[in-house]
Amino acid sequence: MYKLANKLWQVMNTASDNKRLRVLQAGSVLVMLFLLVLGGFHISTVPVDSDTYIHAGERFFAGDIDQARTPVYPVICHLALYLGNAGMYLIALLQAVVFVVSVKWLYKTAQMIFSEHNVVAFIVVALYAWNIAVVHYVLMIMTESLSLSCVVLLFMLIVKGIKEKFMVKDALGRRWQLGTIQVDYQLPQRFQLEYT
Repeated sequence: MYKLANKLWQVMNTASDNKRLRVLQAGSVLVMLFLLVLGGFHISTVPVDSDTYIHAGERFFAGDIDQARTPVYPVICHLALYLGNAGMYLIALLQAVVFVVSVKWLYKTAQMIFSEHNVVAFIVVALYAWNIAVVHYVLMIMTESLSLSCVVLLFMLIVKGIKEKFMVKDALGRRWQLGTIQVDYQLPQRFQLEYT
């Protein structure tokens, strides 16, 4: 077992970023397929939650807009009803595709944070992408599964914004992160200090 783990560590350490990303995304798809086969290809719905979204979509098209929720997901659920059972599978497929894309977003974020340790970034993302509880959550007809992927996107944009803001190029064209120091010009006045 130790030799297998050591070999896997060496392969992942020498693999390209695209290869690692493909392994992460393929693994998440395999976990989804495993859960679908295990569940008899039944798409789970939470009766209270899923039904309220479907009924909110019906009310939206009737002109009664629910002020407590955004109309996008209820409208998608309502339109999926016209396709019968296939509609629920399409919603689950949409959520699964967004989740697989969010694996890429999280991997890019982990690469920014753990720039010197690619295998650590891979392991962090694998804990998210191959987590049976998270993947099962994605296969349920619930808006929270899309929200989880959106939170990953938001996290990536925040990290990227912070990281890109302080990047500089040297004479050889290499990119480096620049450290910053904030100076408060009002604070010295309170302590009777001066800048020199």
